[in-house]
Amino acid sequence: MEKWKKKLAKWGDEWKMALAGVARAGRSWKFDLGVILIALFFGTLMHILSVGLTNVQILFSGADFSLKLTILKEAFLQNFGININFWDFLPIFLISVVEGVLIMMIIATSRLKKQSKKLAKKSSEAGESGKISAIAAGLAVLGTGCPTCGTSLLVPVLGSVFAGSSAAIGAISGILTAIAIIIALLALKKIGTEYFALSIMVKRLNKKLRD
Repeated sequence: MEKWKKKLAKWGDEWKMALAGVARAGRSWKFDLGVILIALFFGTLMHILSVGLTNVQILFSGADFSLKLTILKEAFLQNFGININFWDFLPIFLISVVEGVLIMMIIATSRLKKQSKKLAKKSSEAGESGKISAIAAGLAVLGTGCPTCGTSLLVPVLGSVFAGSSAAIGAISGILTAIAIIIALLALKKIGTEYFALSIMVKRLNKKLRD
């Protein structure tokens, strides 16, 4: 029992760290805008697929432009719960928002990694003792993405995209929707933790160089 309590406590700490990372990234208006735009894109796409492939075929056919515009307009408005059942709207809304956060977190983490490398190099050139580098390396272990771009995180992210799209095809499948949300949340936990670790690393390197 004690073992499970420790695991649960560790899991809770990891989520706190991940959410703290997302909160830090969310301080930027560019990040927030990116999340909104990406969420609207994926949400519109999934709403188009929510009635099967009929709408997709119409959009890529020689059908009247006004009909295509109507399909896109209706799918876009459904992102805001307009003309759609709440229980059909909710899972797609959740998946598209998490997807927007995930993609923006990957971009933000990639930039933070580049910044941390530059600062670490400056620290080394300035003849620092190496303690900061050791701290940075220890914090970096918390994140397991690609050293330069977070490529390894693209797999769960893309997985949640396709799972979310599958969940939207035809009648919303509760099982597929649950899988999509779980995949997206696990990916968010991973990238959020990595961003949090890197943000602390960059903060400490900056402080060390200023002292």
